[in-house]
Amino acid sequence: MTNFWGFVYGTLLSAMPVIIAGIGALISQKAGVLNVATEGLILAGAFAAAATGLATGSSLLALLAGAMAGLLVVQLHSIFSIRMRANIFIVGLGINLLMEGGIPLISRSLLGSSGVIRLDAGFSGSLLDTITALFLTLFFLAFSIFLLNHSRWGLEITAAGSQRE
Repeated sequence: MTNFWGFVYGTLLSAMPVIIAGIGALISQKAGVLNVATEGLILAGAFAAAATGLATGSSLLALLAGAMAGLLVVQLHSIFSIRMRANIFIVGLGINLLMEGGIPLISRSLLGSSGVIRLDAGFSGSLLDTITALFLTLFFLAFSIFLLNHSRWGLEITAAGSQRE
């Protein structure tokens, strides 16, 4: 039975980045905005977090760097999609391709590796940190679903999205 719970724990741990990105994609979809660039956001945030974590050894700075990288990519997406009125699907696809090709290039020049970056054992965090992150992710998932389905804000987001169709 312990193998089963280890499998469940490992699966949830591996799925955390996708769950977090999925929450953002769900909210944007409910608002009627097609967000194809979700994979590019994950890649930019993960690379920035890993590179910052390697450089500083700080999990908090790594988290902030990952969030800032995602914010910068979203700003790039909005500049092209909203201000320049480019096709939102093409912009999202372009961001995905830019991150897919640009991150290995940057990684090769900065870290000497364009593939997997091996983190030191000390940077991986404690079991308590990992479990806390897992519970926070699942809490934000449940909270987001609750907000979208049972709050005025969720109703307004859904109504705004249905107006666009």
